[in-house]
Amino acid sequence: MDYDEDELDYNSQEELDQFDEDKLTNEEYDLLHQLLPQLKAKLKSYNDDVPEMALKEALYFNYFELEPSIEEIKTNFKSTYL
Repeated sequence: MDYDEDELDYNSQEELDQFDEDKLTNEEYDLLHQLLPQLKAKLKSYNDDVPEMALKEALYFNYFELEPSIEEIKTNFKSTYL
């Protein structure tokens, strides 16, 4: 059976690439909230004004690994301490 692409219900790639805390699995949610204080602590002397959502997104898109998340934040936000 042939289907017209317009008839199929696909999520757009943009929707798939967005962070939505409500759609995390229980394991992901627990891991996010376990690592978030650690990430904040490691960035405190760099920039303690980074929005919490940016921190959560960095953790999520870096597979809940601290070091890559820190590097991403440092790439996207300037240090508030000179």
